[in-house]
Amino acid sequence: MKPLQKKIVFAISRLNKGGTEVQLLELIRTLDTNVFALTLVVFYAENQMWEQAKKIPHLKVVSLNKKSRWDLVFFIRLIRFLRVEKPDLIYSFLPAANLICLAMRPFVTSAKLIWGIRSSKIEYRFFDSFSKWIWKIECLLSRAVTLIIANSDAGAKHALDNGAPASKIRVISNGIDTKRFLPNESHRHRLRDYLSIGDEEWVVGTVGRFDPLKDHETFLKAAEKILKRKKNVRFVLVGVKATDNDFGKKFSELVAEKKIIFSGFIQDPISYFQMMDLYCSSSTSEGFSNSIAEAMSCGLPAVVTDVGDSKKIVGQTGWVVPPSDADALADGILIQLSRMELARDEMAEAARSRILQNYPIEKLGQKITAVFNELLVGTQAFQQTDFAVS
Repeated sequence: MKPLQKKIVFAISRLNKGGTEVQLLELIRTLDTNVFALTLVVFYAENQMWEQAKKIPHLKVVSLNKKSRWDLVFFIRLIRFLRVEKPDLIYSFLPAANLICLAMRPFVTSAKLIWGIRSSKIEYRFFDSFSKWIWKIECLLSRAVTLIIANSDAGAKHALDNGAPASKIRVISNGIDTKRFLPNESHRHRLRDYLSIGDEEWVVGTVGRFDPLKDHETFLKAAEKILKRKKNVRFVLVGVKATDNDFGKKFSELVAEKKIIFSGFIQDPISYFQMMDLYCSSSTSEGFSNSIAEAMSCGLPAVVTDVGDSKKIVGQTGWVVPPSDADALADGILIQLSRMELARDEMAEAARSRILQNYPIEKLGQKITAVFNELLVGTQAFQQTDFAVS
C-alpha cells in the first residue's frame, strides 16, 4: 500500500515579487509531490506572483483575503483553514507570518512549525515601529517553534544574538536554477543592440527594487567616479526608475549621456544579467542575496559589499568592499574590470562554477526534504549550530 503523503502548508503574508517569494516557489517546485501534499496559503489577496504559483503542478494555492493589518476576521478564516487542512507541518516565512502561525498552534497541536528567517542585521531606521517590535517579539518567542531555518549564516548569527536558541537553528542557503540563469550570447547582443550599447563597452549592473538598504546612491556615486577615469563603461540599474529618490536629477548629465541607464521594473531580469559584464551589489544589509548568485550563475564576476553572506557567496571569485563607501566600490569595480581584460572567460567560468557547486536549486530541495523527513519521520538530517563563513 502506498504510504500517505505528509501534508505541508507553506504560509506567507504576500506573494509579491521579492527574493523570499521567488525562493519559496523555487523550493516548492523541487519537492516530491508523491511524498508531500503541498499547500501554499497567502494571507493577503492575490499578488504579483499569484499566477506563477497557480501554475506549479500539484500545488494547492489559497488566499485568505486579509484586508488590513488589523483584520481580525482573517484569524477566524485561518483557523478554519488549518482545521480543515490538518497539516503535518507548517513552514512560514518572514516575521509577521511566523508570529501568526505560532499563534495558530493551539488549533493544530499536532503540526510541526518551521520558521523561515531571511534577514540578517536589521537597520531599524528604515522601518516603522510596528515592524521593529515584530522582529523583537519573533526572537523572544522563537523557542516555542519546532525549528528555525535561516537562509544565511549572517541571519542565523543575528537570530542567535537576539535570543533564538542555537539548538533550533539550521542554515540552508538559497538555491539558484542554474538551467535558467546561464550565459547566452544571443540574448546579450540583442539587448545591447536595443539599448545602443557597443560590444567594446563594459556594462556594470545591479538588479533589485528601489530600497534604502540596496544603497543605489553609493552605486551611482561610484559610477560617477569611475567614468572620470574610464570612459567605455555603462551602468545599468534594473528594477530602479530615474524618478526614485530623484536619481535622474542628481545624475542628470550621465543619464542624458546614457552612461547610466534605469530600466524600471523588469518581470524577468535574466536577459539583463546576460547582457552585463560585471555585477555589483552595494547593499548595506543582506541575508543571502539572490541577485548576486543569479548573476554569477550567468557568468558574471561580482563586486559586493561585506554584508550578510555576500562575501561567502562570491568566495575567491569576487571583490569585497566595505558598505557605504563609494571610493572603495569604485576601486573594486575598476580592479575587477582590469582583471577581466586579462582573463575574462576564466573569471566568468569561475563565477558560474561556484554557484553550480555550492548553490544549485537541487541542493536546496534535498536539504529541505531531509529536514521534513527528520521532523515527520524521524530520519536524522543534519545538525548545525556553528555558522562560520568560508
